[in-house]
Amino acid sequence: MISTYRFEDEEHIPVERYFAEGVRLLWGRCMEKYSMLCSSLLMADFKPAFKAVRDGIKSFLNSRNPKTGLIRSPGLYGEKGLQRISTGGIIAGILEWFGGDKEIVEGCKEFADAIWRYFKSDEGGLYNAVNVETGKPGGIATISNPETGNPNWTYTDYYVSLARSYARLYLVTEDDIYYDRCEYLINFIWERRFKETDIVPNTISINGGFPGIEGLTFKYP
Repeated sequence: MISTYRFEDEEHIPVERYFAEGVRLLWGRCMEKYSMLCSSLLMADFKPAFKAVRDGIKSFLNSRNPKTGLIRSPGLYGEKGLQRISTGGIIAGILEWFGGDKEIVEGCKEFADAIWRYFKSDEGGLYNAVNVETGKPGGIATISNPETGNPNWTYTDYYVSLARSYARLYLVTEDDIYYDRCEYLINFIWERRFKETDIVPNTISINGGFPGIEGLTFKYP
């Protein structure tokens, strides 16, 4: 097995440090099964990778806002003090690798509970983004996509990714509340499927409406 890495004429760098540094910087990608290098390192029980990823996860979970428990999303949303609902999907990936780590599981539970508390609207659906300081819905309108300034809708697949996170939490904790939340989200989007096709819409508003395609009607079983 190669134990060192050489870059041109620089001194040799231990492979452990080389890969661990890359994993540390891209730990979020390690939570995605299609990230082949990171997944391979974790599945091979590469100890420096596990430590680097765990450190990144701890830093991520410890960044929860003390008032709301929410975490700023990367990029423009985070710069505006917002968390997008899509950020909750990372919980499933974290627990896939660290479901036996009590500290990580507890942090994921607190984050998941905060998401449910602030993102689930009184109308039943999920907001697209929420201010991590105030817990109030918010959005960012752009020239190319002005609709993103409206927090009262989100993409259907974000319901699914969050449902996966609650499903994983249920498997790890055996707490029925997470099973119920997962079931609720799946049922919410399934009940909004189109009558003519039995296909769910790409986006859903907080009240379950979808005005994007004319001539199609919702089907409520």
